[in-house]
Amino acid sequence: MKMTEAEGLNKRYYLLDSIRGICILGMIIYHTLFDVVAFFGVSVTEGFMVAVDVIRDFGASCFICLAGICMHFGKRPLKRFLLISAGALIVSIATFITVPDMPVIFGILTFMAAASLIMMPLQKYLNKLPGGICAIISFVLFFITFEVRHHYAGWYFIKLFEFPEAFYRNYFTAAIGFPFYGFATSDYYPLLPWIFMFFFGFFLWKVMKKSEKLMKILDFRIPFLEKIGKVSLYIYVLHQPVVLGILLLIFNIFFK
Repeated sequence: MKMTEAEGLNKRYYLLDSIRGICILGMIIYHTLFDVVAFFGVSVTEGFMVAVDVIRDFGASCFICLAGICMHFGKRPLKRFLLISAGALIVSIATFITVPDMPVIFGILTFMAAASLIMMPLQKYLNKLPGGICAIISFVLFFITFEVRHHYAGWYFIKLFEFPEAFYRNYFTAAIGFPFYGFATSDYYPLLPWIFMFFFGFFLWKVMKKSEKLMKILDFRIPFLEKIGKVSLYIYVLHQPVVLGILLLIFNIFFK
């Protein structure tokens, strides 16, 4: 029996919560490694950092894709926007105070808030578009703009063309994805390329919901990860000061 549209919107897909839980745990691991290298002077090989960056990008892609998927289930978009914006503001203020040389500017929560704001007037129109084609287009655009912050179009070492240097001017261009020379942040998720991964998730769900087998798989429950996924916003807001505090304690006790 196929689920109606209304039933699908009201249903909880537990596996999505668990996947979000995995993503937030991966993000904590990444930030711990980043802090050890950036703030405590631990030297690692370039290859190790490249591998860590790839894991970071994969985890962030999954997290943002899930956010796009979950746009179909939200009943109070304005409340979600305000809640995420408050979390983003708290993280930015806290890092400006604790690590002023490397604060969080345009971090992932700021991106989530911006994406939610963009979707509020657009969602009813995007719902009318074909999911499969739009998902493919969104992913291709994500691929093309993935390295925009490094001044070229492409994916890691695949360079398609370079963007004009005039694009990289100020904080406004940095918010879009074109950071100016000297721009520094410890967490950077501008609109480009991440808005296209967000759209990819949004359109992907229109394809996914047509498969009854896939919908049954999404009922699978992993209680521990599920609980983490449900409170991922609060964990993200709090984890950095907790991680830094633990690392300070460890380094002061064992490596002083």
